[in-house]
Amino acid sequence: MNECFASLSEWRELLNNDFNRGYLLGVGVVLTVILLILLLKIIFALLLRTRRCREITVRAADGDMLVSYAAIEDTLRHAMTRYPAFKLHEVKLSRRGKSYYFLELYCHFDTAAETAFPQQAVEAKRLIFETLAKTFGIESVRRVKIRLEGIGIGKEPEVEDDSIAEVPPVNPGF
Repeated sequence: MNECFASLSEWRELLNNDFNRGYLLGVGVVLTVILLILLLKIIFALLLRTRRCREITVRAADGDMLVSYAAIEDTLRHAMTRYPAFKLHEVKLSRRGKSYYFLELYCHFDTAAETAFPQQAVEAKRLIFETLAKTFGIESVRRVKIRLEGIGIGKEPEVEDDSIAEVPPVNPGF
C-alpha cells in the first residue's frame, strides 16, 4: 500500500513543474485527437461502405418497381453486342447509401477493333446509361466502371473447360 502512495507522490512531484504539466497536457491532447480521428474514420466507413445488391428500386408515385440483377445483366449483355470488341465476362451491381448505385463491368478487349479502347469505353458507358433509362427507367445508376481484364489480338479469350471427362466403367471381373 505504501508503494501505491509513493507512486502518487512521485506523480505529484512531476506535476509541480510547469514544463511537465504542459508536456502531459500536450500528450493528452494528441492522444485525444488520434482517438477522435479513429472514431470518425470508423463511423464514416460504416456509413459510406459499398454493398453488393441484387436489385434496383425504381420509385414511382403509384408504387415501387424492383428490377433484378439478372434482368440488368441480360439487358447489358444484349446492349454490348453493338461493340463486338468487348467480351463481357461479369457484371457487378453495388450501392452506396439508399439511392447511389454503380455498375462494374469486367471484360476483355479485342485489339483488332477499328477504334481504341478509351473511345469505345466512353461510348459503351453512354449506351449503358441510355439503355437502363429507356428500358427500365433507372436513373439512379451514377457510375459505370469498365475493368479491362485482358486483351486479345483478333481472337476470343481462352476459357478453361470445366466439364468433367467421362471415366470408363471399371470391369470388376478382372
